[in-house]
Amino acid sequence: MHRVLIADADPLRACHLEADLEDLGIKAISVVSGEMAVAFCREYDLDLVLLDLEMGDARDAVRLLGENEMTARIPIMGILADGGGITENGLCKVLDGSILRMELAQELQKYLRREEGLAGCQQAAVKLEASYVKISAKDLGENPVSLLLQLSEQILGLAENLKASVTSFGPDGPEMFEFVEKSSNQMHQCLVRIAAHEPDQQASRLRDREVRHDFRNILASIRGFTDLILMEDGIPEEEAAAL
Repeated sequence: MHRVLIADADPLRACHLEADLEDLGIKAISVVSGEMAVAFCREYDLDLVLLDLEMGDARDAVRLLGENEMTARIPIMGILADGGGITENGLCKVLDGSILRMELAQELQKYLRREEGLAGCQQAAVKLEASYVKISAKDLGENPVSLLLQLSEQILGLAENLKASVTSFGPDGPEMFEFVEKSSNQMHQCLVRIAAHEPDQQASRLRDREVRHDFRNILASIRGFTDLILMEDGIPEEEAAAL
């Protein structure tokens, strides 16, 4: 369960937001000052801080949290009257204070899910890179289908984790990503069918002209649509690395 700290000078508003977040499956707790927020962040493991920037010590809290190695990793989202669209140092986002409370809760949920997806992408990317390092020509010669299956499973994992970020892939990104995902599944299913044969038949199946032709087409689809997505402006660095 995600854990959110709400730092708001209005305890009633914070209490209602806590309840809304709880309804969305997010554990929330509130404090009434930036000083208390800093102290709380130093004691507890949190996924996000929502900070009322109209509190007198709010920006001091942002600075102190950023200077501390233990708390600098915690993303801070600010909320400010007429603040939608502006940016401030140390904050991942600034929301407009006039936003409806339930919309605010949903905005926090969306951000947490996105960060969770990015973390999954990064972990999968590390695993995928490690698997390439481990695979040698000798390994491929001894058990190619098993190793290819491992790689295709990791590609599927990357695709699954990237789903949460398709809206950042440009106007045509979601549709193009569907082709990437579909081709990734198709490639994996082809390998599963080959793996169902006896070991001595698997290598010959991989050398089959039609099978190799199918794999080339599938890989071209994955690579081609991925390259098209990467040509879009503004794709976040983590998603681009996973792609």
